[in-house]
Amino acid sequence: SQAKRIFPSVEFNHGNILEQGFLSDQQFDIILIASVIQYFPCVKNLVIICMERLTTAGEIHIRDSPSYSN
Repeated sequence: SQAKRIFPSVEFNHGNILEQGFLSDQQFDIILIASVIQYFPCVKNLVIICMERLTTAGEIHIRDSPSYSN
């Protein structure tokens, strides 16, 4: 993928974080939620799940793209 080519030392995971057990055995330094937050039924639950997956100094980054038009 393009992201892996540009950032070869970064591990990318994708899937449904709301599914029970998805990456539950792993901890992350950074969780990036890019241009998808509006598709989650409950942002509060999403953030709680993400916080459980962070290392002690981990960060959640929520990004959106201004390039989409209505």
